This record gives sequence, C-alpha cells and structure tokens, in this order.
Amino acid sequence: MKYSKNNRKYFFIYLSIILLFTTFYLVLFIANRLQYTSHNLEVEHEKIMNAVDTIADIDFIANKYQLLYFMDYVALLESFYKNNKKSLRYFLNKNTMYASISIVDKNAKPIFAKANNLDFTFDISSMLYGDGIKTTIMFDNDYNKVYRIFVHPIDNIKDTYIVAYLDIDELYGADDFYIVSREGRLLSKSKEKVGFDNFALHYPNAWEHITDNHSGQYIGDNHIFTYHTLNHINSINGVDIEQNAYYLIFAMQF
Repeated sequence: MKYSKNNRKYFFIYLSIILLFTTFYLVLFIANRLQYTSHNLEVEHEKIMNAVDTIADIDFIANKYQLLYFMDYVALLESFYKNNKKSLRYFLNKNTMYASISIVDKNAKPIFAKANNLDFTFDISSMLYGDGIKTTIMFDNDYNKVYRIFVHPIDNIKDTYIVAYLDIDELYGADDFYIVSREGRLLSKSKEKVGFDNFALHYPNAWEHITDNHSGQYIGDNHIFTYHTLNHINSINGVDIEQNAYYLIFAMQF
C-alpha cells in the first residue's frame, strides 16, 4: 500500500488537530457556562444541543486527520521494517504523536516498540486480522484516559501488525461528557468515577430514546441528556476502515 510521505502534510495535520482542540475548548467553555445561566430553559437546551453537535463535527474532522496521519506513518514503518530495522527503532522512539506504538505478532506480543511505551492492558485480539485499518475507542482505568486505537497489518508480512494508541482525553475527558458504545458500555469514564460502567443499564429510558435517534435531547427525572452519534468512517483514499459508531452524550443534572 502506497501513501504520500510529504512532511508538509504532517505539519498541516498537527496544525489542524491543534485548531480542532482549541475550538473544542471554546465549545466546552460555553457548554459549562450554560449550566449557570438558565434565564430561558428552552434557549439553554438549544444552545447545549448546538454545542454537542459542534463537538461531534469536530470529532469527525479530527478522526479523519488522525486516520490520514496513521496511514502515512504505516507506510514509513512498513518500509523501515522490511529494509532498515535500525532506522525503525529510531523512528519509533522519536514519535511524539502516540502514547504507544509498536509492531506486534498475531498474539499482540510486541516485536518492536517505542522505548517509553505505556503498559496497556486492552484486549485487541479481535482487531488482529485481515486487511485495512481497524480503529476503536477504549477507556483506560489505570491512566484515566480515553484512547483511540489504530491497527494495520504490515503488507506481505503474515500475522504482523502496527498498533498505535492515540490519547484523545483532551477531547473527551470532561466530567459531563460520556462516550458510549453501541452496546451501551461507557468508553470515557471509569466505573469508580461515576458508579456504573453501562449507560444502557443505568439509564434505560434515556438509552432507548437515544438509540432511536441520531441526535437530540432526552429529559429524565433529574438529568437532561444531549446526544449525538459520532459517525464512523468507512474508507479513506480507497483504504477500507473498520470503525464503530459511538454516542457522544452530555449530561446536565437539574
């Protein structure tokens, strides 16, 4: 698989992600302020919904640039892995984008890894198969961080994969935001922090409403849930992407 290796592209990817995070913090500030300015409840609800919709749009754009960066990085690692192992080690150790990046075998055992890799315990065995890019979101209780995980097989090398963990906690680490899987599992908050690990079981009425709609609001007994589906990406530049859709939920207690 051939990808562009233009260094200028990396610069614009970094710049775009920085701009996206800056926009997110502005939106988050507005959302937090809205909790204390309830002059008009209907107007407040509409503003919060617009803020959540904006964050969902930011996620889609950031997700796209993160995938493009990973695709370029895969091409470079593949070349080094096949032709220059010494440069491969140097290149892995110099990476500052990912909290962890390594080349693993079919059992997820590292063959090469960045020297200061974090010690993750995620089970990624279900992602180690086939072609194309596979990506998911997971929450790490030990580090209290949200990560987007990327997996890609090395071309023409059987049972060998590149695995990268991108820290996206700055985008989804706020106390009032949940990321929830299609199965209702929390992916952005630990059970110890909120007292539960399955949104669907804890808020069954809200969950039924959320899964019936793409975006909107649900008013429960003591919470207002504003939600938006985080759209998955199926392909980029002809490369297949296996990526689940998730729900972004903003919970405001009253």
